[in-house]
Amino acid sequence: MKRLRKITSLLLLFYFFGIAAIWLDGATTGYEKSEYAVVLGNQVYPSGEPSERLKARLERAAELFRDGMVQKIIVSGGLGKEGHDEATVMKQYLETQGIPAVAVIADSYGNNTRLTALNAHRWVQLDKPVIVVSQLYHLSRSEMAFRKEGFVNVGAAYPHYFEWRDVYASLRELPAWLAIGCPSLCLSAKIFSKKWVGRLMVLNTNPVMQRLRFNRALWSPSTMSLVNMQQR
Repeated sequence: MKRLRKITSLLLLFYFFGIAAIWLDGATTGYEKSEYAVVLGNQVYPSGEPSERLKARLERAAELFRDGMVQKIIVSGGLGKEGHDEATVMKQYLETQGIPAVAVIADSYGNNTRLTALNAHRWVQLDKPVIVVSQLYHLSRSEMAFRKEGFVNVGAAYPHYFEWRDVYASLRELPAWLAIGCPSLCLSAKIFSKKWVGRLMVLNTNPVMQRLRFNRALWSPSTMSLVNMQQR
Protein backbone atom coordinates (compact mmCIF):
# COMPACT_ATOMS: atom_id res chain seq x y z
CA MET A 1 0.00 0.00 0.00
CA LYS A 2 2.85 2.35 0.84
CA ARG A 3 4.46 1.63 -2.52
CA LEU A 4 1.14 2.29 -4.27
CA ARG A 5 0.87 5.68 -2.57
CA LYS A 6 4.38 6.55 -3.73
CA ILE A 7 3.59 5.56 -7.30
CA THR A 8 0.32 7.53 -7.21
CA SER A 9 2.09 10.59 -5.83
CA LEU A 10 4.74 10.34 -8.54
CA LEU A 11 2.13 10.06 -11.28
CA LEU A 12 0.25 13.07 -9.93
CA LEU A 13 3.51 15.02 -9.80
CA PHE A 14 4.24 14.23 -13.44
CA TYR A 15 0.65 15.04 -14.40
CA PHE A 16 0.74 18.51 -12.85
CA PHE A 17 4.23 19.09 -14.21
CA GLY A 18 2.82 18.36 -17.68
CA ILE A 19 0.00 20.86 -17.16
CA ALA A 20 2.48 23.51 -16.01
CA ALA A 21 4.61 22.87 -19.09
CA ILE A 22 1.55 23.34 -21.33
CA TRP A 23 0.74 26.70 -19.70
CA LEU A 24 4.37 27.79 -19.94
CA ASP A 25 4.58 26.84 -23.61
CA GLY A 26 1.49 28.93 -24.38
CA ALA A 27 2.73 31.90 -22.36
CA THR A 28 6.17 32.00 -23.96
CA THR A 29 5.14 31.61 -27.59
CA GLY A 30 5.16 34.96 -29.33
CA TYR A 31 3.89 36.04 -32.72
CA GLU A 32 4.89 38.18 -35.66
CA LYS A 33 2.96 40.30 -38.11
CA SER A 34 0.71 37.99 -40.10
CA GLU A 35 -2.01 38.22 -42.68
CA TYR A 36 -4.38 36.03 -40.66
CA ALA A 37 -5.35 35.44 -37.05
CA VAL A 38 -7.45 32.36 -36.31
CA VAL A 39 -9.81 32.52 -33.33
CA LEU A 40 -10.91 29.13 -31.98
CA GLY A 41 -14.55 28.87 -31.01
CA ASN A 42 -16.14 28.32 -27.63
CA GLN A 43 -19.53 28.41 -25.97
CA VAL A 44 -22.36 30.59 -27.21
CA TYR A 45 -25.18 31.15 -24.72
CA PRO A 46 -28.75 30.05 -25.61
CA SER A 47 -29.55 33.74 -26.08
CA GLY A 48 -27.09 33.84 -28.99
CA GLU A 49 -24.55 35.94 -27.10
CA PRO A 50 -20.92 34.79 -26.98
CA SER A 51 -19.75 33.54 -23.60
CA GLU A 52 -17.38 35.80 -21.67
CA ARG A 53 -14.51 33.51 -22.54
CA LEU A 54 -15.32 33.68 -26.24
CA LYS A 55 -15.73 37.46 -26.10
CA ALA A 56 -12.26 37.72 -24.58
CA ARG A 57 -10.77 35.72 -27.46
CA LEU A 58 -12.54 37.86 -30.03
CA GLU A 59 -11.51 41.10 -28.37
CA ARG A 60 -7.90 39.92 -28.36
CA ALA A 61 -8.13 39.26 -32.10
CA ALA A 62 -9.69 42.70 -32.59
CA GLU A 63 -6.70 44.23 -30.79
CA LEU A 64 -4.32 42.46 -33.17
CA PHE A 65 -6.30 43.86 -36.10
CA ARG A 66 -6.33 47.42 -34.78
CA ASP A 67 -2.61 47.25 -34.01
CA GLY A 68 -1.91 46.26 -37.61
CA MET A 69 -0.58 42.84 -36.64
CA VAL A 70 -3.13 41.02 -38.84
CA GLN A 71 -5.16 41.99 -41.89
CA LYS A 72 -7.90 39.38 -41.59
CA ILE A 73 -9.48 37.31 -38.85
CA ILE A 74 -10.74 33.75 -39.31
CA VAL A 75 -13.35 32.78 -36.72
CA SER A 76 -13.73 29.02 -36.46
CA GLY A 77 -16.38 27.03 -34.63
CA GLY A 78 -19.11 24.47 -35.06
CA LEU A 79 -22.79 24.13 -34.24
CA GLY A 80 -23.01 24.31 -30.46
CA LYS A 81 -25.42 22.31 -28.32
CA GLU A 82 -27.32 25.56 -27.78
CA GLY A 83 -28.20 25.52 -31.48
CA HIS A 84 -26.07 28.44 -32.63
CA ASP A 85 -23.43 28.54 -35.35
CA GLU A 86 -20.41 29.68 -33.33
CA ALA A 87 -18.56 31.10 -36.33
CA THR A 88 -21.51 33.26 -37.37
CA VAL A 89 -21.97 34.59 -33.84
CA MET A 90 -18.24 35.33 -33.61
CA LYS A 91 -18.24 37.21 -36.90
CA GLN A 92 -21.23 39.30 -35.84
CA TYR A 93 -19.59 40.16 -32.53
CA LEU A 94 -16.40 41.33 -34.22
CA GLU A 95 -18.46 43.57 -36.48
CA THR A 96 -19.99 45.19 -33.39
CA GLN A 97 -16.42 45.86 -32.24
CA GLY A 98 -15.73 47.87 -35.37
CA ILE A 99 -13.98 45.19 -37.42
CA PRO A 100 -15.05 45.44 -41.11
CA ALA A 101 -17.16 42.51 -42.29
CA VAL A 102 -14.84 41.97 -45.27
CA ALA A 103 -11.95 41.38 -42.85
CA VAL A 104 -13.69 38.55 -41.00
CA ILE A 105 -13.96 35.03 -42.44
CA ALA A 106 -16.33 32.51 -40.85
CA ASP A 107 -15.38 28.83 -40.74
CA SER A 108 -18.49 26.99 -39.55
CA TYR A 109 -16.86 23.54 -39.66
CA GLY A 110 -14.26 24.03 -36.93
CA ASN A 111 -15.85 21.54 -34.57
CA ASN A 112 -12.59 20.91 -32.76
CA THR A 113 -9.00 22.12 -32.66
CA ARG A 114 -7.75 19.73 -35.33
CA LEU A 115 -10.53 20.63 -37.77
CA THR A 116 -9.90 24.34 -37.25
CA ALA A 117 -6.25 23.81 -38.20
CA LEU A 118 -7.22 21.64 -41.18
CA ASN A 119 -9.79 24.14 -42.47
CA ALA A 120 -7.33 27.04 -42.24
CA HIS A 121 -5.65 25.59 -45.35
CA ARG A 122 -8.43 27.18 -47.38
CA TRP A 123 -7.14 30.67 -46.69
CA VAL A 124 -3.67 30.54 -45.14
CA GLN A 125 -0.58 29.41 -47.07
CA LEU A 126 1.48 26.88 -45.16
CA ASP A 127 4.69 28.89 -45.43
CA LYS A 128 3.11 32.12 -44.21
CA PRO A 129 2.91 33.17 -40.54
CA VAL A 130 -0.40 32.74 -38.75
CA ILE A 131 -1.54 33.68 -35.23
CA VAL A 132 -3.85 31.39 -33.28
CA VAL A 133 -5.99 33.02 -30.59
CA SER A 134 -7.39 31.05 -27.67
CA GLN A 135 -7.18 30.64 -23.90
CA LEU A 136 -3.65 30.34 -22.51
CA TYR A 137 -3.95 26.68 -21.50
CA HIS A 138 -5.24 25.81 -24.99
CA LEU A 139 -2.50 27.48 -27.02
CA SER A 140 0.13 24.74 -26.85
CA ARG A 141 -2.25 22.15 -28.31
CA SER A 142 -3.56 24.62 -30.88
CA GLU A 143 -0.05 25.44 -32.09
CA MET A 144 0.76 21.75 -32.32
CA ALA A 145 -2.40 21.02 -34.29
CA PHE A 146 -1.51 23.72 -36.83
CA ARG A 147 2.05 22.45 -37.17
CA LYS A 148 0.81 18.90 -37.74
CA GLU A 149 -1.27 20.26 -40.62
CA GLY A 150 1.88 21.71 -42.20
CA PHE A 151 1.98 25.32 -40.98
CA VAL A 152 5.61 26.22 -40.30
CA ASN A 153 5.30 29.60 -38.58
CA VAL A 154 2.61 29.50 -35.90
CA GLY A 155 2.34 32.31 -33.37
CA ALA A 156 -0.06 32.51 -30.46
CA ALA A 157 -1.98 35.21 -28.60
CA TYR A 158 -4.29 34.92 -25.62
CA PRO A 159 -6.66 37.24 -23.77
CA HIS A 160 -5.88 38.31 -20.23
CA TYR A 161 -9.01 36.65 -18.97
CA PHE A 162 -9.30 33.92 -16.34
CA GLU A 163 -12.16 32.06 -14.74
CA TRP A 164 -12.18 29.11 -12.36
CA ARG A 165 -13.43 26.89 -15.15
CA ASP A 166 -9.93 27.19 -16.62
CA VAL A 167 -8.57 25.08 -13.76
CA TYR A 168 -10.92 22.22 -14.63
CA ALA A 169 -10.24 22.66 -18.34
CA SER A 170 -6.50 22.51 -17.69
CA LEU A 171 -6.86 19.15 -15.96
CA ARG A 172 -8.46 17.78 -19.14
CA GLU A 173 -5.92 19.43 -21.41
CA LEU A 174 -3.00 17.04 -20.89
CA PRO A 175 -4.78 13.92 -22.24
CA ALA A 176 -6.07 15.97 -25.19
CA TRP A 177 -2.56 17.33 -25.80
CA LEU A 178 -1.15 13.79 -25.79
CA ALA A 179 -3.83 12.62 -28.21
CA ILE A 180 -2.64 15.18 -30.78
CA GLY A 181 1.04 15.29 -29.87
CA CYS A 182 1.89 11.62 -29.62
CA PRO A 183 -0.96 9.36 -30.78
CA SER A 184 1.55 6.60 -31.64
CA LEU A 185 2.94 6.74 -28.09
CA CYS A 186 -0.55 6.52 -26.62
CA LEU A 187 -1.35 3.52 -28.85
CA SER A 188 1.91 1.81 -27.88
CA ALA A 189 1.14 2.37 -24.20
CA LYS A 190 -2.29 0.81 -24.69
CA ILE A 191 -0.87 -2.28 -26.43
CA PHE A 192 1.90 -2.61 -23.83
CA SER A 193 -0.57 -2.37 -20.97
CA LYS A 194 -2.91 -5.01 -22.38
CA LYS A 195 0.03 -7.34 -23.00
CA TRP A 196 1.13 -7.16 -19.37
CA VAL A 197 -2.42 -7.53 -18.07
CA GLY A 198 -2.48 -10.93 -19.78
CA ARG A 199 0.83 -11.91 -18.22
CA LEU A 200 -0.29 -10.85 -14.77
CA MET A 201 -3.48 -12.89 -15.06
CA VAL A 202 -1.38 -15.97 -15.90
CA LEU A 203 0.86 -15.33 -12.89
CA ASN A 204 -2.21 -15.11 -10.74
CA THR A 205 -2.76 -18.87 -11.16
CA ASN A 206 0.52 -19.54 -9.36
CA PRO A 207 -0.10 -20.40 -5.64
CA VAL A 208 2.66 -17.99 -4.69
CA MET A 209 0.81 -15.19 -6.46
CA GLN A 210 -2.70 -15.95 -5.22
CA ARG A 211 -2.88 -12.64 -3.37
CA LEU A 212 -2.30 -10.71 -6.59
CA ARG A 213 -5.48 -8.98 -7.65
CA PHE A 214 -5.77 -6.98 -10.83
CA ASN A 215 -8.82 -4.99 -11.77
CA ARG A 216 -9.30 -5.56 -15.50
CA ALA A 217 -11.89 -2.79 -15.55
CA LEU A 218 -9.02 -0.31 -15.36
CA TRP A 219 -8.09 -1.33 -18.89
CA SER A 220 -11.55 -1.25 -20.41
CA PRO A 221 -12.05 0.45 -23.80
CA SER A 222 -13.97 3.29 -22.14
CA THR A 223 -11.02 4.08 -19.87
CA MET A 224 -8.40 3.83 -22.59
CA SER A 225 -10.48 6.08 -24.82
CA LEU A 226 -9.36 9.02 -22.64
CA VAL A 227 -6.29 9.34 -24.89
CA ASN A 228 -8.61 10.25 -27.74
CA MET A 229 -10.25 13.15 -25.90
CA GLN A 230 -10.40 16.36 -27.97
CA GLN A 231 -11.14 19.17 -25.57
CA ARG A 232 -11.57 22.58 -27.06
